[in-house]
Amino acid sequence: MRISGAGPSALAKLPSMAEPAGKHILFLATDAHGAGGGIAQFNRDIIDALVGFDEVAAITILPRHGTKHPSDAPTKASYPKHQPQSRVAYIWLLIRTLFTAPHFDVIYCAHIRLLPLAWLAKIFTNAPIFLQIHGIDAWTPPSRWTSKVLKHIDGLASVSQITLDRLGSWAGTLDCPAHILPNTIDKSKFGIGGDNSTLANRLGIAGGPVIMTFGRMSASERYKGFDEVLHALPLLQATFPNIHYLLAGDGDDRMQLEKSAHDLGIEQCCIFTGYIPEAEKADHFRLADAYVMPSHGEGFGIVVLEALACGVPVVASTADGTFEALRGGMLGQTVDPQDQTALIAAITKAIQTPKAIPDGLNYFSKQQFSDRLRAAILPLLS
Repeated sequence: MRISGAGPSALAKLPSMAEPAGKHILFLATDAHGAGGGIAQFNRDIIDALVGFDEVAAITILPRHGTKHPSDAPTKASYPKHQPQSRVAYIWLLIRTLFTAPHFDVIYCAHIRLLPLAWLAKIFTNAPIFLQIHGIDAWTPPSRWTSKVLKHIDGLASVSQITLDRLGSWAGTLDCPAHILPNTIDKSKFGIGGDNSTLANRLGIAGGPVIMTFGRMSASERYKGFDEVLHALPLLQATFPNIHYLLAGDGDDRMQLEKSAHDLGIEQCCIFTGYIPEAEKADHFRLADAYVMPSHGEGFGIVVLEALACGVPVVASTADGTFEALRGGMLGQTVDPQDQTALIAAITKAIQTPKAIPDGLNYFSKQQFSDRLRAAILPLLS
């Protein structure tokens, strides 16, 4: 693997032959504009960067999930009029799109599970496939058919080196360029902010240090670090009697986490926020004196950048992509998530560290992201 640089009723609009000269990209995604979650945000950042390239005339986006007619979709981008409700409907939407669009120059496959459909599109169009991988989606072998198709991609980008390495451990050497394309952060949407006492009082966390973890609480994704922090809390209380732990997010594993807090006798200092809208995310980050994520399955961890962009000291992991999000410890502390002593020491230090937005966060700026994407995909656009 070569690594460089870090029918017509189905679509809201389709490019016509009268459109200006430029490349037309078919973008296959799980979700993007109009949806929540880290991968959806990453896809939005990709699309927003692509539409800024002079070489790109139009992007036809086919999301497997999400909402129809997203209001935040940029110009040059088109979405389906009707959201497919099943796998068969999605395949049929793709086939109709391939027959009705004049041409596609690049197929951007934004998730490895959609790779067989990208291969189908390549058969129709003879366009090259550019694959994006994120995290555990690529850490272990997918379906047998997907593994076979992987050998025929024309370009590859990974959010982290660890994800690229995990892919290589089972896929072997791929005969295409591979690039590292980490997440990006728009610092203008965050910042340290001012008085946040109203929200703190509403949540009942005023008067003591606050640590926070943000993520989907899913039984199939028990790698976010919630459990590790819960088990560290009784010992942290010896130093910080009034400490509060903000568990932000929701999912089918929330009841299990609440039971763990009860069994450990720390339910009084644990606040489960439930789902937090995107517009309120920064305010919740600003409540924290330390953002703690001793995870072991994150491909990157955009929430780490979001916490840093709010000036919150971060404790992350040496075992997954959050290590790269902190640039190996340059932007925050990293610990072995299984080493409770090291975790407690790091949390203690983070709580005692003044809030500040690190200069090194510019490494993940929108411009840097756009430049990396351009270097990765321009050979295919050319």
